[in-house]
Amino acid sequence: MFKRFQDHWQFIDRSQFESGDSHPHVRPLLDPVDKDWFQSTLINHKGLRDDYRELLELTVIFLGQVPPRGVRFLAPGPMHHARWMSKAIYALKVWMFRSQFKLTAREEKGLQQIAVFVSRLYTKAWTLAPEAAAAPRHDLQLLKDMTTYMDNVNWDVGKANPHLTSHHGGR
Repeated sequence: MFKRFQDHWQFIDRSQFESGDSHPHVRPLLDPVDKDWFQSTLINHKGLRDDYRELLELTVIFLGQVPPRGVRFLAPGPMHHARWMSKAIYALKVWMFRSQFKLTAREEKGLQQIAVFVSRLYTKAWTLAPEAAAAPRHDLQLLKDMTTYMDNVNWDVGKANPHLTSHHGGR
C-alpha cells in the first residue's frame, strides 16, 4: 500500500486533505490529546531532525491544527522496514488523502487506528525519547497512557506489547 501511495503521490491534490479532527468517528478519540504540546514542541525545538519534525507537523495537521511553518506535505520518502517512524508518517499521509487514493475498507480502518495511535501516544513518546534524564518518567507515563488507550480506544494495540496485556487482565 505504501509503495502504491508513493507512486500515486504526483496525482494527489495536497490542498484536499481530511484531518482526523474533521472526521466524526475520529474526533472524539482525539479529545484527550494536548494539542498545544505539539505546537510548543515545534516552536521551541529548533534542532529537530527532519523526520521528527515531519512526524510532529503531520500529527498537528491530523489533529486539525496548522503547524508553525504552515500546512505542507513532503513527498513520500523511502519506506524503511526497520523504522516505525516512516510507517507512522506514511499512515498519517495516506489516511488524510484517502479520498484521493484507493484503499480497501480494511486498509482504511487499519490506517485510521494507526493514525489515532500515533497522534495520541507515539509521536509524543518518540519525541521525548532522547531526553535520557527523564526517560524513566516518560516510560511510566507511556505505560499509563497505553493502558488507558487500550481500555478506552483500542484493546488490540496491546497485542503489540504482551507485557501490558499480561499485567492488565489478559483479556
